[in-house]
Amino acid sequence: MEHIADFAAVVMLVVFVSIGCALIVFLRRNWRRELLAADDALNENNVEEVAPLPPLDATPDRPQFFGYKTSWIAVRSGNAEDIVRVFVDAEVFRANWASGNEAARQGLEFVTPVVDGWVFIIAPWGTIATGDDPFVFAEELSRQFGESQYFHTHRIVDAHAWYLFRNGQELRGYEYLGESGSTDRNHGERTPGEIALGYQYFDESSPEASSEEYWERDDLTSPSEDHVMEVAGKWSIDPRTLDEREEVSCGWVIRRSTLGYEKEWDV
Repeated sequence: MEHIADFAAVVMLVVFVSIGCALIVFLRRNWRRELLAADDALNENNVEEVAPLPPLDATPDRPQFFGYKTSWIAVRSGNAEDIVRVFVDAEVFRANWASGNEAARQGLEFVTPVVDGWVFIIAPWGTIATGDDPFVFAEELSRQFGESQYFHTHRIVDAHAWYLFRNGQELRGYEYLGESGSTDRNHGERTPGEIALGYQYFDESSPEASSEEYWERDDLTSPSEDHVMEVAGKWSIDPRTLDEREEVSCGWVIRRSTLGYEKEWDV
């Protein structure tokens, strides 16, 4: 009886060991399957998406207004092709103002011809307080070309911004989000152009802002999309005036997989 009991114990041990080994194999296979699936999902999410290319027309046409509900960088330059060469490893297509502006509205970037010593890069970047590339991009452009300006306006969330860069330095930056009533940036002294416009803005960080009387003051206001255009007019060119120009020209549409760019370039 004792031998039978020992034999039964051995059998039970073998059974348990076999079940344990089988369970380990199953868990390892399942873990590997899940790991591969996660890796595939990660790779799938990291696939660079390229914006579709809308119909483009390279027939030169007159400049067109582009300013509301968009973003743009104005670069001081007399050669637009120098600006185009900044976009390394990107597809470049000739496009006139009409088709280039439409391409920018669909997620691409439009580099305009030179207008009175300025080249515009129009794109749906959004505000730079989110950490998007336009801030660094504009800063780098000013380092290369001497001066650049970034503008943004979007009436739905009442977002408005203007930034001035020279030689790689931010001299002035102002950004307001009406949806939350917040001034997200107010860097540097107001420029002579801003002072000449005469606008004084509400400041929620002011000690007086805790009183209702402060928000009822007639001498203070909030930024608007037209204020962005007016500041652009003082610093470079008001986009609203582009329609008044008669000269015909052609620019470039830039298509790249992300808003990244190469900081080091040769022009």
